[in-house]
Amino acid sequence: MTVFTYNCPNQFLSEVEPFFLVNEALHNLPMGVAMSINHDASALDIQPFLGHLSTRGIKRCILMRTKPSFWIMATNDELTENEIEELVLYFKANNLPVGSVIGDPKNVERFAQRWCKELRATSTIHMNQWVYVLNRVRQDLNRVDGELLKATPAHSNLIKEWLVEFGDQANEQIDHGTAQYMAEKYVERESVRLFHVGGEPVSMINQTRSTRNGCSVNGVFTPDKHKQNGYATASVTALSEEMLQGGYQFCCLYTDKDNIYSNRMYQNIGYEPIGESVVIRFDYEHVDKV
Repeated sequence: MTVFTYNCPNQFLSEVEPFFLVNEALHNLPMGVAMSINHDASALDIQPFLGHLSTRGIKRCILMRTKPSFWIMATNDELTENEIEELVLYFKANNLPVGSVIGDPKNVERFAQRWCKELRATSTIHMNQWVYVLNRVRQDLNRVDGELLKATPAHSNLIKEWLVEFGDQANEQIDHGTAQYMAEKYVERESVRLFHVGGEPVSMINQTRSTRNGCSVNGVFTPDKHKQNGYATASVTALSEEMLQGGYQFCCLYTDKDNIYSNRMYQNIGYEPIGESVVIRFDYEHVDKV
């Protein structure tokens, strides 16, 4: 077993793309990030860690760090105990900071248990998730009058405020400075849309990372005063149709398993769960050195 690392995003993508394509929609996060940084090295605010664990020449786990201590572990099969052990020892030997990990529960939860034992740390499940895919929007949906439009710079402050509220409601706190930066980037990239009713923005959605054949959405948010009107459904439906009609074969997204409303909404549109994901966070309060 060996962990291979890459400094060149293009070489990394070339090496791991066949692994991702085994289940492209399920791997929309790591594949989308890999393609983004291959296209634009400044897509991330840090120097990413790019690597994979191989056993007898077969790639078993793709490793990516996209934030200072946030790790993506992408797998196609259940890892062996020896492979979990190898990952833990590699992270420890290289003093790699591990604040959060996302991936398949059957592997990430075992990594977390072994990592906590090795470091005498503690861990908590931050979010259990479904990964959804959409190939065709249901045609029997009740449509809401309105129009989904790309946001303009004039909407930046509104998007900033909505991102802060979105973070609060999704248990993913976003401070005002970060929200301002995100809003400006979204507008600049023309990825964020606002659903307008009577000329007023009432809901938000963002088109995010692309893979070879698909695209993802996130940041679906409707402020409290506009909820229960079907605006989020209308936003997701309109953007999903736009992406599919624009040439993508599928759309995908992550949801919080515990959010019954959002899961029902996506399923009503035509999204189907294709896999599970979990985000685990670590606490080192009683550890002298990580």
